[in-house]
Amino acid sequence: MKEYRPDAAEVAAAWLAAFAVGVPQEVLQQRVLADGNFLWHIFSWTLVPCLCGDAAREAFDALKYESALMFSSGFAYNGIQIEDLHLTGKISSAELDEYDDVYVVDPAYGWTYVHTHEERCGPYFCRKEPGEQ
Repeated sequence: MKEYRPDAAEVAAAWLAAFAVGVPQEVLQQRVLADGNFLWHIFSWTLVPCLCGDAAREAFDALKYESALMFSSGFAYNGIQIEDLHLTGKISSAELDEYDDVYVVDPAYGWTYVHTHEERCGPYFCRKEPGEQ
């Protein structure tokens, strides 16, 4: 059986569907999806609750998982750009400090960890409530 690997557009849509629940579409368009923005702006604009900084690092490092999706994002004039999409095993927040705008997400989109390119923004950790999964 061939392993299913989602494409970048599917991952971006699934990530937003999982973690931007309740954010009005016009706000997403203006602060997250418009040119020059990043998916992680849902956290930096405090549009959804999350852990930030050392609390985010600690929560992420305490997770027990075998695999996760890992990708980087940027912005482009034609919308969000997802790059370097691949599966990863357990990785630490310290290892992710080497990356800019990198996302690690549970394959079921139950949690996500984001290390941004901004020193004053993040990292962020968000876990969906059990009823939302």
